[in-house]
Amino acid sequence: MDYREFLRLLKGENSRAVLFEPFPTRKTVTQVIWRGGDELWDTAFCRAETLIEFYAYIRSDVAVIEPRGELREMLRAELPEGMRFVVVSDDPDELRAADDSEPVCALATRGERIGVEKPLICLARENEAPAETYCRSEGFDAVYLSSDAEKYIGKKPVLGGIGTDFINTAGPLDIYSRVRELAETPGWAVGTGGLGEPVEYLGFISMLGIYDKLL
Repeated sequence: MDYREFLRLLKGENSRAVLFEPFPTRKTVTQVIWRGGDELWDTAFCRAETLIEFYAYIRSDVAVIEPRGELREMLRAELPEGMRFVVVSDDPDELRAADDSEPVCALATRGERIGVEKPLICLARENEAPAETYCRSEGFDAVYLSSDAEKYIGKKPVLGGIGTDFINTAGPLDIYSRVRELAETPGWAVGTGGLGEPVEYLGFISMLGIYDKLL
């Protein structure tokens, strides 16, 4: 893991595959790490540790957290060497607080662009078309799309964008082919583009399988 690869992607300089999967469901996380129980989620600190374990398992360079006002508590969790946090928030004050935190390498929001030092990612909103998200992303360092990544790659770094509908219905070989095709163009981070909706386990691990081969 090396969060600097993620930062290189945001600058258009990445040299290898990068993964960005910000909204995994509790079901997906417990299926992937083969552990379950309320104790993994019952405090901000436990949620952070559980997500860090998940992101380490899938070999992500960054752990994505949505602190909901519990930023200080979540940042107490110990990160593996080479991993950093991406903080997701629609609260400008919380983003500014995260901007001053050393374990945080980037910020992400569904809201408007604000002045921060760290790279800022424009997130898709629920039920928002990819074109609408992209139009909102003017002035951001990258854009997280729910689908249709291939239409936007090359204009600025695109994160996600395979589409959960595709992941949930396509076979492993089709998922492999689509990810490989997208990965041939610099400026894209592997990801479903999910916004917290259910993702089929077989499709998800198929995406992770081809990502692992791209590393």
